[in-house]
Amino acid sequence: MTRLLLSLLILSACTDSATKDSSSGVDSGVGADSGADDSDAAVDNDGDGSPEGEDCDDADPTTYPGAAELCDGKDNSCDGAIDEGVQSSFYADGDGDGYGAGDPLLACEAPSGAVAQDGDCDDADPRYNPGAAETDCADPNDYNCDGSVGYADGDGDGFAACQECDDGDATVNPTAIEVCDGRDNDCDGATDGSDATDATTFYADSDGDGYGDVDFPVLDCAQPEGYASVSTDCDDGADAVNPGAAEVCDTIDNDCDGLIDDADDSVDLTTGGTFYADNDGDGFGDADAPTLACALPASGAAENDADCDDGDGAVNPDASEVCDELDNDCDGLIDDADDSVDLSTGETFYGDSDGDGYGDSDELITACALPSGAAVVDGDCDDGAGTTYPGATDACDGEDNNCDGLIDEDSTLGLQLVSVEMVGSSGTVYAIDAGTASYTALATLSSATAVGFNSATYDSASGRTIAHDYTNAKLWEMDVCDGTMSEIGATGVGNTCGIVFGPGGLLYGLDTSSDSLVTLDPATGAATLVGSLGIALGSCGLAYDCASDTLIGVDSAGAQLFYVDATTGAATTKLPLGISFGSVGVEYNPVDGMLYIMNGSQLYMANPATGSSTLVGAVGFSGSRDDLSFVPECAP
Repeated sequence: MTRLLLSLLILSACTDSATKDSSSGVDSGVGADSGADDSDAAVDNDGDGSPEGEDCDDADPTTYPGAAELCDGKDNSCDGAIDEGVQSSFYADGDGDGYGAGDPLLACEAPSGAVAQDGDCDDADPRYNPGAAETDCADPNDYNCDGSVGYADGDGDGFAACQECDDGDATVNPTAIEVCDGRDNDCDGATDGSDATDATTFYADSDGDGYGDVDFPVLDCAQPEGYASVSTDCDDGADAVNPGAAEVCDTIDNDCDGLIDDADDSVDLTTGGTFYADNDGDGFGDADAPTLACALPASGAAENDADCDDGDGAVNPDASEVCDELDNDCDGLIDDADDSVDLSTGETFYGDSDGDGYGDSDELITACALPSGAAVVDGDCDDGAGTTYPGATDACDGEDNNCDGLIDEDSTLGLQLVSVEMVGSSGTVYAIDAGTASYTALATLSSATAVGFNSATYDSASGRTIAHDYTNAKLWEMDVCDGTMSEIGATGVGNTCGIVFGPGGLLYGLDTSSDSLVTLDPATGAATLVGSLGIALGSCGLAYDCASDTLIGVDSAGAQLFYVDATTGAATTKLPLGISFGSVGVEYNPVDGMLYIMNGSQLYMANPATGSSTLVGAVGFSGSRDDLSFVPECAP
């Protein structure tokens, strides 16, 4: 205020001096010729560059609009806020140990009872703070607030480093069980040894023949010198006597089998040998019944082991082969066509290379009985394919599987085309006539298991029908005949709008969130990205042309069909369908080679090679229905 009064006095003095001496006709004032009116000049009392009318405190040069905020209890920047952005955080220090806790207090200076350092884990006890020391090995308190107990336990096994022998391994501590691993597990100062729970029993082997004495066992993790792992030596003082030794005619049980020379003491025991039981007396012994003796027994034994049936004297290497379903001459073949066999009563068979039970008409075999690699009947049109033979199901593979001259005619035999109607949380399975679009209800999905259903597919290999839950991003196994559903698992790609078993037996789907092809694990539901389609999807469906091993997609956004590379996910050969789409469901029929497309309430048939489509008819049931699948027919 003093500065303001002084300025006004100076201004008044200047004005008065400028009007004096009017008699002379000359204005002697300093500004007489300037033409300026000094009464309009802005006043800046504190000299901070902001005039009085703009400065919120024109007596303080540190306070003016735009000034830097200082932590001084003033609104330095004239923005209506005091000390904003320049205050410091302080924390209540209840126990006076220099460390605070709780929410921060903002101030320019530390309030009473507060400090700048926080982190106190017990602000009522000065022993606890981040700067406290922990030295007592047996003290379990966390004095320094670092989240660990009061002593070092590097491996978290409950024992301090000072209490155990290896604080870097939780399996090593004073309460651990000693095992054979080259370590002192229980910290008793001994490594492995007889107290190891998995120690092995070894036996004293005084004669070093590899066989120990059962009467002298020892427990250890490794085989000690002078010990063996087996205890079957019957004389541990003679290295030539053990279970692995050969029995010789020396009146000793050399092989520890409880028999001496395998004969009584009256036999001359220096010319022993191996002989074989000859129960049928044909002079040929049984290889499975050897006997050691010092000489050939008087009866019931032979020097050779060539008999293949020691219960039939007519069967031996010297016998002639005949058609009697026996290996008469012991050559390993039954009724084989060698020179000694009379095949006049034999049969004609046919070579069956693929083992499907049907032989090649051009490969004749005459034998007493059906040989390996042959069949009783002929008519196989491809003896190199085990799935091709008369009467086989003609699967969708571009081959004449049943040898009737037709290809793939049985691909949908025993199958029905189905769709699911969803109304709210309830669903109904319908069978649809692909020729007329007429339908029949098969089963009702209960509200407890009904899902945001949008596609299904049948796996002929496993006999399972897999359904996709668009709303909850899950796979289900579904029984279309009774409506039961079993959850398989989450896919992680909730926008998958079409699934089908395709190339390689994999389960494929179209993910509209990333416009990509994915594979789904039918056991867990988990999805794996194959690759981008290169097109923007709307509502979509996916089918599999099994004859050409091709994935075919249908997309409502482009009203088109396209082929999908199963290895890269790229969409190619896009063909317009001429259909105004809503929702989409699609299935391939290998018999007529056509796609069947469910579009809202309309069933269409489309040519996958040209994209041309024909309306089959309206499907009269209401609700959401954007799926189609060929599945096995329900039993009546």
